[in-house]
Amino acid sequence: MRSRGIALGRIAGVDVAAELSTLVIAGLLTWSFASGLLPIAVPQRLPIVYWSVGIVGALLFLASLLGHELAHAVIARRNGVGVESITLWMFGGVAQLTGNPPGPGAEFRIAAAGPAASLGIGLAALGGSFAVGWSGGPEVWVVMLAYLGVLNGFLAVFNLLPGAPLDGGRILGSVMWKLQGSRSRGMHVAALAGQVVAALIVLGGFAEMFFTESYGGLWTVLIGVFLFNGARAEANYYRTDATLGALTASQVMVSPVQVLPLWTSVSEAVAGPFSSTQQTAVPVVDADQQIRGLLVLSRVKGLPAQTWPTTEISRVMTPLAEVAMVWPSQPLNDVLNVLGPSAHALVLSEGGLVGLIGPDQIRIAATQRNQGTGNVGGSGHPAMPAGGPR
Repeated sequence: MRSRGIALGRIAGVDVAAELSTLVIAGLLTWSFASGLLPIAVPQRLPIVYWSVGIVGALLFLASLLGHELAHAVIARRNGVGVESITLWMFGGVAQLTGNPPGPGAEFRIAAAGPAASLGIGLAALGGSFAVGWSGGPEVWVVMLAYLGVLNGFLAVFNLLPGAPLDGGRILGSVMWKLQGSRSRGMHVAALAGQVVAALIVLGGFAEMFFTESYGGLWTVLIGVFLFNGARAEANYYRTDATLGALTASQVMVSPVQVLPLWTSVSEAVAGPFSSTQQTAVPVVDADQQIRGLLVLSRVKGLPAQTWPTTEISRVMTPLAEVAMVWPSQPLNDVLNVLGPSAHALVLSEGGLVGLIGPDQIRIAATQRNQGTGNVGGSGHPAMPAGGPR
């Protein structure tokens, strides 16, 4: 999830924010409108006219991006998917959903809503341009509204390119989901297609710079690189998601799990569970054996070794509120979706701790699944040698 940025309020019950990078695109648009488009299309106007219309035009375009994301959010809610927030940033916006669509039809509708909204906004802007011109209104606004209409039309078409993370990729993924019967496999195909589309966009940007002998295509290259990285990350995620298949938490978890009391020193944790088990985290309990937090190996590695003997694990543990808690029969794909900052999950049954899942267990599960072998849980190889963090 992208960082929250500057809160802008709530619209239709959804938290809306903008990252500081949004100011970059707003500034570039304003400068482009005021010093390029408007003076060329409508010459001999005062600079204040160009800049005032340019500023409003840039804000209207950002509002159209917000409308695009709100369309995703509204249709997602109508299809039973929660929406956590919407964040605007340099390359557009993102609606953060709290779950997956219930079926390929819902996936298709949610994905298509954004481009449909952009197309509608574009047509409305073109209509507004015609109305202003027909009524004898300011010519600068005839041009600005027409340009906003074209921009939104381009945004709709661009987002329909068939590759994740673009909306067209989600649409392609929904179709493949319908054909293959698996969301993970469908979205993996869309992510692979997204890498091809992004590579073509990058090549197009370089070609533009070569043939025009200018840096106008640099922005296209940057967009292509961003899309390629996003598509590659999604491909890796959905490949793992598809590979893990029907595995459950109980088939992957470390069990039994060693725990340590709050007052234990980091040195004792290093010499204890971290050196004798495959645990990469240790649940921390109080005097009544109630879990209060989780000591994560990666956090220990960041501490100077000389401080280990005098540092209690309660001071460096991850609070329990930030640790995922799952049940043994929960599908591993669902576990991946709820992992918090600690990257670990406690497996509970009837209120008691029965297992622990961390990055190593998930990685081993994916490897063994690919090799066709069985469960990965247990208490086998040590996660850290006695000499210190590896």
